[in-house]
Amino acid sequence: MGFNGNILGLKVENAQPQQIITEEEKLINEILQDNAMNSTGCLDKCGIQVANTSVATTAALQKIKSIKQKKTELLEAKAKKEAATKVDAFNAFKKTKESGADPSVKAKDSKKILKHLLPNWLPMKRFQIITQV
Repeated sequence: MGFNGNILGLKVENAQPQQIITEEEKLINEILQDNAMNSTGCLDKCGIQVANTSVATTAALQKIKSIKQKKTELLEAKAKKEAATKVDAFNAFKKTKESGADPSVKAKDSKKILKHLLPNWLPMKRFQIITQV
C-alpha cells in the first residue's frame, strides 16, 4: 500500500457522554481544583450552564477566602522570620561587645548587625555613616 498504508487501519474513538455532577459540594471542589472560574469551557465541562449559579458564586467566595488565608500565613511567616533575624543580630552584637579587645567579627554576624540593628539605632545618621566610610 505504500508509506502511509497503516493510517487506513486506524479506528476513531467514540466520544464519552458528559458526566454532570449534581452534588453542590463536589461541584464546588471540581471548580476550585480545575481553576475553572475564568473559563466558560471548564464551567461547561462541570455542567454549569448559567453564569450566576449559586455554585459558581460560592466557589468564587471560597477561592477569595483561601487567597486571603494564604496571604495572612505568608505575612505571619515573614514576621516570625524577621523577628528571629533581629534576635540573631542582637545576639551577634552582644557577642562582639563581650569579646572586648578582639575586634574580629564574622562576616555573617556583621551583616546581621548592619542590616537589622544599625537602621533602628541610627535611622537618620545611617546614610552619613555610609558616605564617610
